[in-house]
Order: sequence, then C-alpha cells, then structure tokens
Amino acid sequence: MKFGKQLRFIAVKQWFDKYIPYSDLKKKIKQIMFQLSETREIGATEEEIQDLRQKCIIELFNAVNDAISNATSFYLEEYLEVQSQTESIKMDVDELLENPGETFENPGQKSLKNRVFGQMLTVYELRTFLEVNRTGGQKIIKKFAKQLNYPELIDQYAETENEIFQNLPAIRDLVRELEDLYVTVVREFSATKSKESRPDII
Repeated sequence: MKFGKQLRFIAVKQWFDKYIPYSDLKKKIKQIMFQLSETREIGATEEEIQDLRQKCIIELFNAVNDAISNATSFYLEEYLEVQSQTESIKMDVDELLENPGETFENPGQKSLKNRVFGQMLTVYELRTFLEVNRTGGQKIIKKFAKQLNYPELIDQYAETENEIFQNLPAIRDLVRELEDLYVTVVREFSATKSKESRPDII
C-alpha cells in the first residue's frame, strides 16, 4: 500500500488535519519540477536555472519543516494532556490501594478501568501519529531529492529532523506507566481480580 493511502487508512479521524499534508506536498513537488522544466525550455541560463532550483529546494524544505513542526506541536499538547490524566488516575489507584474499602465508581463517571483503557488507546494513537508524520516527512524529502538528483538533501533534512524529534518527550515511558496501571486495576479492582500474566491482560 502506498504511503498516502496508508496515511488515510490509519489516521485518527479527529486529528486528520494535524497530520503532514502528504498529498499536498507531493503536488508541490510536481509543480516545482514542472516549473524547472518550463524554465529550461524557455531558454533560461544555467545560472538562472540553478538559482530557481535552490529557491525551490528551500521552499519545499521549509514546507516540510512547517508541517512537521505543526504535527509535533500537536503531539506535545496531547502528550501533556495524557500525562496529566495519567497522574490523576495514578493518584486514584494509589488511594484505592491504601484504602481498599473506598470507591471512585460513581454512576455518572467512567469506571477506573475504562479511564485507564481510554488513555492507553490515546497514547497508542499518539505513538503512531508521531511515527507516521516522521515517516511522511522522510518520504517527501527522499522523493524530491530523487527527482532533483540531489541526494545531499536527505542528509540535510535528517539533521533538522533530529533536532525536532530528539527534544520531544519519549512516549514509551508513558505507555509503560499506563499499561502498568491497567494491569494493577484489572488485578486489584475488577470483580474477578484477574491472575493472568501482564501480556495476557494487555
């Protein structure tokens, strides 16, 4: 399956406008290549063609960076929200472990198990969201570099990409924390008090 179709298939619907605009960036590459071809055909000098080529490289490079920056900004907002919800759940779980007779299960509220499960789903979606956007940026740059016969662009983008992604909080710790909470809730507070192994519960 091509990446564009894959993106439409796996994207979280309510986040769709937060993903890298992969199709639009592909169209932009076509427009740039047409513009360069047309410039050659009208008899532009080699210097003029190279100036335009460099301008187009910067234009697409910035477009990809802007798209990735928008995606990672959204990721960070959602990450902090999940982190806050996780801390709240953890406090409730700790309270229940210390006071087994108490309950937070009010009729109008989600059960503790459903709260943890809901945050687990969100954090799994966030992890995929980040991976998909990173892959999308790489694919656009590789496609452009190939058409321009300019492989150095891939290395240039890799440096910028690393700067963006290395400063983001790693989601694996949050995934682990939520999975641990879910296992605790299922084992300690469910009606059957499951004795299943961690992998079987998750």
